[in-house]
Amino acid sequence: MRRTLLALLLVSQSVFANTIAHTDQRIGEIIVLTDKECATHVNRQQGYIVIEYSNTLFGCWKQDDFLVHFYFDNGEVRSFLLSQFKFKTSKEKKGQ
Repeated sequence: MRRTLLALLLVSQSVFANTIAHTDQRIGEIIVLTDKECATHVNRQQGYIVIEYSNTLFGCWKQDDFLVHFYFDNGEVRSFLLSQFKFKTSKEKKGQ
């Protein structure tokens, strides 16, 4: 757990973006969505997935009414239920 949190802190500093939402750690991974525009895709933001004891996967994301679609840099696409994410409130965003 400490390694995962340390990796998350290091990665979040290197992304230079505000966190919009994240998932709870489940099965050794945390998904983080940021507000930084994706350089490779229009109308998507950057995000990453920290996998315990493995690599951090980077990509871009967008959401619809029910899902968050994550487009990895390697071309893979995964979709996650929107209800799995904890979105920051406007008060929390101002405090960053």
